[in-house]
Amino acid sequence: MREKTSRSGGASPIGGGVSPDGSMSVDSVRRAEINVPGCDRLPGVEKAAIREATAEDAAGIARVHIASWRTAYRGIVPDAFLDGMSREESEARWRERLDERAPRVFFFVAEVSGSIVGFAVGGARRSESLTEFDGELYALYLLADARGMGIGRRLLRAVAEGLSSLGFRSMLACLMAGNRSACGFYEAFGGRLVGSDTFEISGETIEEVAYGWDDVRGLVEAPD
Repeated sequence: MREKTSRSGGASPIGGGVSPDGSMSVDSVRRAEINVPGCDRLPGVEKAAIREATAEDAAGIARVHIASWRTAYRGIVPDAFLDGMSREESEARWRERLDERAPRVFFFVAEVSGSIVGFAVGGARRSESLTEFDGELYALYLLADARGMGIGRRLLRAVAEGLSSLGFRSMLACLMAGNRSACGFYEAFGGRLVGSDTFEISGETIEEVAYGWDDVRGLVEAPD
């Protein structure tokens, strides 16, 4: 899927994945998304607005990013690594990426009552081996208490729509194999398993899997 290298980054939760340093690397089961038993919902979460992200959203994105990693990857990624993640450093990196966004890269946030509860990033495929796909969902993250309300589905569709609008035909998403709920999310929306690899975080070997969609229009046109 990619060259095997030791890195301090990683792949993804719901949804998919950005590495913990803020660089882009992609995370419900059921069509209506994962339900988290006993999880309190954010007031008004069903009225979440999906919009393009700006540099001013860097702090909110960093907050969701770190909270999602600590929720989804506890027991998969070493605790010391998760506990050492810095919101200030993450915010600075996200602000830089949003200020200097690469061409044909999409950043979306899900917002409830002025607070960011999720985000997604996508663009051209980065994998050097899975060349049958031309687009990629780099990341899809939600706060735990914003799940099960269709927000992940809407973020996934926003990225698919962005890719389709620029002529991309297909899409890839990479994530940690241990995040079974995220795997189930992608499978529920038509993703098929197309590859696997390993990488390292703090000396720990992590398995990564890739899901693919041959036609992003299927995600764009899927009913709610």
